[in-house]
Amino acid sequence: MITLCSIAALKAYTGPDEIVRVMGYHCLNDGGGGTFVWRRRTSLPTGAITDEGIFFSSSGKTSNNSLNQGLWERLDQDQVSAKWYGARGDGIADDNSAIQSALNCGALRIYLPYTPDGYCISGLTLPAGVSLIGTDSRRLRTGLARYPVLKIIPGQGNYGIRSLPDATGGSLEQLVIAGTTGLAFGLAATAADFRTVDVSIYGFRDAPGLLIDRGRRSVHTRLHIYDCCCGLQFTGRPEMGSDTVFNSLRHMLRAPPSSPPSSHEIKKGLWRSSASATGLKRTSRRRYKDDKVLFDQI
Repeated sequence: MITLCSIAALKAYTGPDEIVRVMGYHCLNDGGGGTFVWRRRTSLPTGAITDEGIFFSSSGKTSNNSLNQGLWERLDQDQVSAKWYGARGDGIADDNSAIQSALNCGALRIYLPYTPDGYCISGLTLPAGVSLIGTDSRRLRTGLARYPVLKIIPGQGNYGIRSLPDATGGSLEQLVIAGTTGLAFGLAATAADFRTVDVSIYGFRDAPGLLIDRGRRSVHTRLHIYDCCCGLQFTGRPEMGSDTVFNSLRHMLRAPPSSPPSSHEIKKGLWRSSASATGLKRTSRRRYKDDKVLFDQI
């Protein structure tokens, strides 16, 4: 088996038509490599096109022989990763187009591996029925999870993730959405039967962290919202059966300078120091009967 270092090397490869192992997308061991086989045009699946994740064109193959038209196909396609489409996760490069390409590939579950520096985005759209799931290989060894962070690039109109208003299904799981000033919103849950699991949203100082369409049913489990100007905002008209369900909602409120907490409240642990902003924050965990609350649509 031939071994190559990157996808660029795969595209330029002119050797025999055999299985090729690629060690990374951009560089060695960056998570975007895999095993590939050259498929001539006559043996490709119906509708196969270059998507820079599962199928890749080859300048080396086609330049040598015009009859050798085809594509490189990734063999292991069980768990589609955003790394396959070139997401770097270095906290510097813009990974928006790479992650969006993964979401549009047709798979129903897209995995986003944990990186220490996070992924920079400017606005992702979640197709109908598609789930974006954060993963961490360390959890398999220690049982402790670290969730990938989606860092929104500053810019007017930029946002985190939105679902399509006329779509049904889809979810976000085990992710952190980090905002800053001058953004539109963090997450817009406007699809019917949309759900979040283990999602944290923070840092939206002048925009809502989470927008929820009251006309669409959504379920949010272990949702954390903190350090936001407006953590939760409802939009749209309520409809029959369009309840918004929260399982274990947790939020943090920053103490306003005009009314600081009393020393008694601080001693009781109701307020704690804030690492991300000057002042104190109050942590509050709401519990209801069966640990669930349905917000009445008014």
